[in-house]
Amino acid sequence: MLVKVRLKAGSQLLNQVEFYSKLLAFLKKLRVKHYV
Repeated sequence: MLVKVRLKAGSQLLNQVEFYSKLLAFLKKLRVKHYV
């Protein structure tokens, strides 16, 4: 049980990190477009 919960939490954390990295990349693109 505990192992499964930990794995689930870990995957959720990874998903969040992936999401934020994509968001940051997107914002950087927007900024570049804005300045140009």
